[in-house]
Amino acid sequence: MAHEWDETCLVCGVKIKNRCSNCAKAGVDLFFCSPAHQKLVWKTHRRDEAREIIAHLDDTTGMLMSYDPPRNTIAKALQAWAGVTRGQERRIIESITVGAPPPTIPELQQLYVLVVRAHEFARNPAPVLSLTAPSEPFNDFVNEDLHITQDETGDAPHYGFEPWRTMFRHHRLIYVLMADRVRTRGSGGTEYLEALFRLRTRGIDFIRTKVAATHPKVAEQMLASTAQAGQDMREMGMPSLPL
Repeated sequence: MAHEWDETCLVCGVKIKNRCSNCAKAGVDLFFCSPAHQKLVWKTHRRDEAREIIAHLDDTTGMLMSYDPPRNTIAKALQAWAGVTRGQERRIIESITVGAPPPTIPELQQLYVLVVRAHEFARNPAPVLSLTAPSEPFNDFVNEDLHITQDETGDAPHYGFEPWRTMFRHHRLIYVLMADRVRTRGSGGTEYLEALFRLRTRGIDFIRTKVAATHPKVAEQMLASTAQAGQDMREMGMPSLPL
């Protein structure tokens, strides 16, 4: 059950009491078994969610090439959809990625998250959990977060405000990162494979208990996606746990 995974390392899933104080200040309880694992999370979070986005604010690539000119870049999209003035994009992106102070209005914060993630994914598309694709764990994660884990029935709370969303995002980003490491490192990825088993079990339990409690339809979609990812892994010769 999900409570069995309380106080487990976010990266490898082992029981641990080392709570991240900075994460707690940001409003999420995360635990790490070592400074190395904490650094891994921070590096992935910072690199994929801040530096890359800021560096490509004005790029029109990928699926953005087919978008209407008023919103065919991340910068333009922030202006069109969220009223962000030119020059404020860096502050906005940092507020939703690397721990900078967030806007005072929660609804505005979630709008920023949705616009930035959707257009960053469109700029550099990657199939959801595509273990044969180049190393793009963040894009895999964003695609799933936007297109699989949303409740489109109109039920409250709205996207981004679900009680389980923040923790799920952290769990899932690490899961796709570890899956990518198993794929790319072959026999040298044994330690990652063992961790991946634990993370997969933790994720399934989390969906069946935390997500299903408030959003059963979304939980069904998540479990179906997890099952497909497991099938993809097996087809590639990578061991995977059943649902």
